[in-house]
Amino acid sequence: MRDRLLIVGALGAETLPFLRALQRPRPLSRRLVRGRLGGHEVAILTCGVGPAKAARRVTAALPLWSAQAVVSIGTCGALIDTLPVGSVVTATRLLEDETERPAPLPWPGVQPATVVTVREPVFSLERRQVLADIGATVCEMEAAAVQRAAGALPVLTLKVVSDLAGGAADDPPKRPSPLDIARFQAQARRLSAAHLLPRFIP
Repeated sequence: MRDRLLIVGALGAETLPFLRALQRPRPLSRRLVRGRLGGHEVAILTCGVGPAKAARRVTAALPLWSAQAVVSIGTCGALIDTLPVGSVVTATRLLEDETERPAPLPWPGVQPATVVTVREPVFSLERRQVLADIGATVCEMEAAAVQRAAGALPVLTLKVVSDLAGGAADDPPKRPSPLDIARFQAQARRLSAAHLLPRFIP
């Protein structure tokens, strides 16, 4: 792994454990904080949810931080039943909706997955099946956009499963309530701290 990393997460709940672990943190912008993490010089970017925000904010962050590689971290939804909550995966194949992206670098020692970046959360069993049918094993909303914005830089994707995307959906699908969102954010923070941060700190 390169020594100067840009670590990108969508939610503050996903990046907060990383920010708390930084040594000598120094803000570079409102969403970008640099410091040392596990012997590496890193900058942590909280980009917001969705591919448009991810692409725009990675593009804005790169002139402020001369990264040697970019890592897209965060939670994802499993599209297959054999990936329980807490499973950590790395993208060896990356899709944006149904479009094939260049293959990202895998994170060593982590279970490989086909990751699909979607524009809307997956709430229905029908949408889950459509994504599974194109070969995706997990879905999330930023990785492909992070890769596009990173240009020629190496990009790795490291995600932890937070739910079975659409697998427990109501009929018809029900949008999450504010309480559901708060519970998800708490879970995302726990999963990031327990399963993603240790991959950076020996």
